[in-house]
Amino acid sequence: SAWCFKWLGAPLVPVLGRFALPWLVPVPTSVHVRWGNPVLTGPRNENPTLEQVEAVFEAYLAELRRVFDAHKDACLPPEVAARGLAVRFTG
Repeated sequence: SAWCFKWLGAPLVPVLGRFALPWLVPVPTSVHVRWGNPVLTGPRNENPTLEQVEAVFEAYLAELRRVFDAHKDACLPPEVAARGLAVRFTG
């Protein structure tokens, strides 16, 4: 992987599918995609303050929670949906 990253600029990530075969044999799974409302970020700022970043993150997080709460029962097993959504900001 280090060699690939050095020469190609991207790491080699082994992806396994069904029966541990290469990705050409996918593992059957369901994927749910839900769209939320746009999060307004304000005008472009090359050097935002931490407060500005936190404000946009809070707006994003509020919309993420709204979308999660609206669709968790239809998309997740009950025991997973009951745990809720946990997001941690490490900036």
